Amino acid sequence: MKFLPILLIYLLFSPLSQATYKMVAINGAPDLKDSYPYKVITGISWEACHESCMGNFEALNCYMVYFKGDRCSFYFLGDFYKVRNDGSQSTMENEMVAFRLDIPNGECLGSASDTIASQTGYASSLATDITGIGISVTSESYDVSYNYVDECNRPYRTGIPCEKTCPSRMYNFHGTVLMKKGDKQSNGPWNQCVTKCHRDENCILAASDNYTACVLFGIETFTELTLSDSYEIDSTSTDYLAIKLINTTPDFNCPADENALFSSTIDVTSFLEEGSDHKNFYMTLKKTGNTVKVDCFRGTISMEYGDSNQPPMTWTQCVNRCLQNNRCILAVTNTYFKCVLFEIETFDKFNLNYNYEIDPTTPNYMAIKVQNNFTKCAKSPSELLLSAPSVYQNPPIKSYKFSAETPTSYTINYEYDFVDNCSDWLDPVPKCTNCPKSMMSFRGVPKLVNPIASSLKSWKECMYECYKDSYCHMAYMKNYPDCRMVYYGNVDNVIRIETPPTSSTALHFAAIKYVTDDITCTMNFTSLWTAGRPMKSETSASNYSAYQPTTSGLSSTFSWIGKNSGCIPGFTEKIAGVSGCVRLVLFNNLTVNRSAAIAGCYKYGTYGLMTISSSEAFSVFRKAMTTISRQAGTYHIGLSRKTATSAWQWDFPELEIDKSGIVWANGEPKSPNLYAYLEKIISADHLKRLMDNFAMSRLEKFDLKFFV
Repeated sequence: MKFLPILLIYLLFSPLSQATYKMVAINGAPDLKDSYPYKVITGISWEACHESCMGNFEALNCYMVYFKGDRCSFYFLGDFYKVRNDGSQSTMENEMVAFRLDIPNGECLGSASDTIASQTGYASSLATDITGIGISVTSESYDVSYNYVDECNRPYRTGIPCEKTCPSRMYNFHGTVLMKKGDKQSNGPWNQCVTKCHRDENCILAASDNYTACVLFGIETFTELTLSDSYEIDSTSTDYLAIKLINTTPDFNCPADENALFSSTIDVTSFLEEGSDHKNFYMTLKKTGNTVKVDCFRGTISMEYGDSNQPPMTWTQCVNRCLQNNRCILAVTNTYFKCVLFEIETFDKFNLNYNYEIDPTTPNYMAIKVQNNFTKCAKSPSELLLSAPSVYQNPPIKSYKFSAETPTSYTINYEYDFVDNCSDWLDPVPKCTNCPKSMMSFRGVPKLVNPIASSLKSWKECMYECYKDSYCHMAYMKNYPDCRMVYYGNVDNVIRIETPPTSSTALHFAAIKYVTDDITCTMNFTSLWTAGRPMKSETSASNYSAYQPTTSGLSSTFSWIGKNSGCIPGFTEKIAGVSGCVRLVLFNNLTVNRSAAIAGCYKYGTYGLMTISSSEAFSVFRKAMTTISRQAGTYHIGLSRKTATSAWQWDFPELEIDKSGIVWANGEPKSPNLYAYLEKIISADHLKRLMDNFAMSRLEKFDLKFFV
């Protein structure tokens, strides 16, 4: 690729009276991810667009305009960094950019690039820390850089080296935050808002949801950020955010990317008021998808779920007490003669403090129980923590191991021991995996009937107890450590809570047991509540085969479908050697897809689509057809596969007697289809695979074939 010589100029500030401004136009567009217009006008011409930037109203703010279609976007200093260079061949219908520059003697040179490269002029530093601007020109882009009063005042940008000498830096990005707890400031361009936050010792986040709006946030005033992956300019609203990074970023993430920035722990002790007892104060950022969860805790570990009901004792006595307790894996004190013990799963993160100066009021001592399985002695706390896993004797946890998020922040990871080898048994989203069930955790207030108290203390142990009990449908913990389990049929409704807990006396942790099926496993968590589909109970559960939530807002009411309510004399048949009964359901001569067929089965109180247990099942099938006066048709059955290359399996393999029930039609099964169905059982018995949403085919003669 051929580049033009890189031309770099700096526009140093000079008195306003000496400036001779002109608009220098080029073909191109700013990098939308890294630019932040302060004003947008639609229904305007290109001439009016760049002329507006020179007008008296915009004289103090406008330093660049971007035109596309009939939309004109205005930019302030520090709010644009890179502009695409489309050369000189483009037409006026394409995207245009014009820089507002101080031109010596008011005379432009032969080209826009030459003019930009040769000029020296004036740039305003109104309410910002910018002292100069530079533009380098290549065949690909116009790259804009800025001089600042102090290098630490320069906003951080991903992908550049990490400076370690700055106490803090601002980082600009696109996203949203709940604005109601923020402090509204006077209006102005985005860079002015970012500068305000940087100068304010109490501000850690700046936000703008509409043009020129500025809202500042302190610590503990927001709990979640939503990152935006769409950077298109909106004519009325903005999604600008800037977070203050303390001591920039961890060493091992340089140059850092956005994933690293939003998966870190920040020491925000400096934000606390002088004399406060909140020492060693941390803010954790945890990015999942486009959501960043924000949590603040005091001390080197959140003390909320520790057992502080210990008598006064020395630190050595506290450590020995944890060592003698089979359930304790961590001892902590943040006050002299106070001992707090942590059991398994009562914490998931802690921070090391390498400042060993003696504090007269806050000792911040920690002791972690690790198994003596070392082949050599650890030379540092981090080497000790990152050693082999430690065995734990209380199910469902088999062992635990630590991993480093930063050089001072560590996360504990648990290994579970299950008979069905389901590593993702605890997951708040359904998955189409070989895991037959999982506990979907969330926050909510349920209306329960006859909840069963348990002596278990941790929330994960509470969920595990429900997971392994085939009669249990929901685990619930309102207050720590009170675990409640609820059987199928005993949950009337639940109101979900979308905010994190603020106290151990109002946790409202809930988890519903999700039993996998081929249809609902493709949905997200919200769709399970709103799709109006029945969801399966465990087959070994008593009384109920399925339940269906009806949702309005965050409130869901459960309708329970009785077990075997579909076994009505005269309408069902029995297969020798197979429990339960078979019922053919006719949808009023309508063609239905597999999803609707499964939902229909649930509503009749059955567990799902039929397993053809053996060749004997075909004669039972014909008899059932006679019962409903049906001599031809297409019938969904419970035979499917996960992928086009995996094995075919029954939804209920425990009902299969032998393989004689799988008789494929000629040329079947074919790839890439995933589902099977029966068609017309009179003279032959065949199976054929089926993709969902098939079209029914009518045949002249009575023959059993399956069609896509």
